Amino acid sequence: LTTLFFHIINALIFYALLLKFTSESKISLFASLIFVSHFAQEETVLWISALSSPLVTFFYLCSIWALWEYLENKKLRLYFLSFVLSSLALLSKEDGITIFLAVFLLTALKSSGGIKSKIKRGILLSSPFFGLTALYSIIRYLTVPEAIMSKFLTLNPVVVIKNLCYFGISFLFPVRLFFDLVGFKVHSYLNNIIQFRLNNSWIILIVSVISLVFLSLIIHFLRKRIPGFKLGLVLILIGILPYLLVNGNGQRFLYFSCLGFSLALASLLIFFLERVNKPRFLNLLITGILIFNGLVLYERAVWWRKAGKVCQEVIHQTGKIIILSPQDSEIYFANLPKRINGAYTFHIGFEEAISLFYPESKTKVYDLGQLKDDEFEAWKGRYKGDIYIFKAKGFEKVF
Repeated sequence: LTTLFFHIINALIFYALLLKFTSESKISLFASLIFVSHFAQEETVLWISALSSPLVTFFYLCSIWALWEYLENKKLRLYFLSFVLSSLALLSKEDGITIFLAVFLLTALKSSGGIKSKIKRGILLSSPFFGLTALYSIIRYLTVPEAIMSKFLTLNPVVVIKNLCYFGISFLFPVRLFFDLVGFKVHSYLNNIIQFRLNNSWIILIVSVISLVFLSLIIHFLRKRIPGFKLGLVLILIGILPYLLVNGNGQRFLYFSCLGFSLALASLLIFFLERVNKPRFLNLLITGILIFNGLVLYERAVWWRKAGKVCQEVIHQTGKIIILSPQDSEIYFANLPKRINGAYTFHIGFEEAISLFYPESKTKVYDLGQLKDDEFEAWKGRYKGDIYIFKAKGFEKVF
């Protein structure tokens, strides 16, 4: 409910901001409706751990709103409010590190004078935000363990290509619905096929051709001066920047970028339909898009509810085990369910969940991860506690 609340509020703020930027009520309305219903929002809206994405976007948009008001009214308290809101955005999630860039672009856009004057004023007003981003980055670098940092951040260009392809596919196609139709086990198989290798010339050629086609289309549409299209591309770029070098992807990383994609899509639809003199068809097309998006989210929500029931049952069974175990003993669990048709169960956080639901217990609980049958003997004797493996619908004591 909290995620849904912030998601709807973000769509409303986005609509109001677009009215300021474009003065196009039709584009603003259609873009916000596509954003709030897009099928790529599945993970963000339905997975409780993704609450940080709507939260950081809320503070991000509010910060930009306050800055806009400052640039128009010249009241210093509005600039200070924008700075405070950007701090809250950074405390919510890493997406906030790009806010200084947004401040620079907005300031340059709203300032009068020549290009040099605009750039100078943009640098001046965005400097405190950049300093905040630098301080935040230093603190994160010093406090996050090196093993975790090196696992998720990489300078490998192949990772950048993979992420760009993942983002594009996730925006354009309801991938998880496709896996529902063909069987979600196909997911791992397809995942192995699309692993990009620098020594695979065919993959490099295909990706290069597709990239050139997309770049050509973008350049073509930029020349058409379509209202809102450039702003949409800027928002997409700002949204994906923090995740280009992340070794691993997820739909929740697309939340902020979906603002830009929704705006770009709405702008293109209005542009094409007005050119072919079919403006009335636009309402029907947008309605069809919204209904399709809603049906996809509704169908996918079934799996997330099932995942929630599985989590509840696993925690309940674990509670029975630790209650019957001696105090101060150690119990190890393995092969916990990680996903149900793409819906996360115990992706992470099993040990923390048990401590929250059974705070009075002094039994120490550990998650050994996913182990094969022939790996259990290697663990035997290494730990003094019992080891349980999750099979089908319950736990089985290994030794």
